[in-house]
Amino acid sequence: MCDTWILTSQNGIQADRITSCYVDKQRVLSSIVMFGATYLEPGKVVHNFEGSWILGRFSGPVDEKVSEVAAVLSTAFPVVTSDRIQGMKYLKIFVNANNCIPAILGVSMQEPFDDPKI
Repeated sequence: MCDTWILTSQNGIQADRITSCYVDKQRVLSSIVMFGATYLEPGKVVHNFEGSWILGRFSGPVDEKVSEVAAVLSTAFPVVTSDRIQGMKYLKIFVNANNCIPAILGVSMQEPFDDPKI
């Protein structure tokens, strides 16, 4: 184990648990990125939609360290803190189940949700 703080931002629910195998779980901060971007090529990224970066503790309520990291990140992104980050991650997985719709239809992420027929 080491004294490093880790902020996970991987979609899904395994990153925090895997990280805590290498770093004490009290040093793992968890997050959910709720804004989107598409990488086009080196140096070119398209911002798809606005959203917040949600921060919390892998193993406990929001504390001073979460607030400290939130303050730094909030200079660049809207940040929300949560005492229930793990539950929010499960909710995001459920919501992301809709991501297959544009892939199946061969359209952009926004198109199926703009067209009531789809």
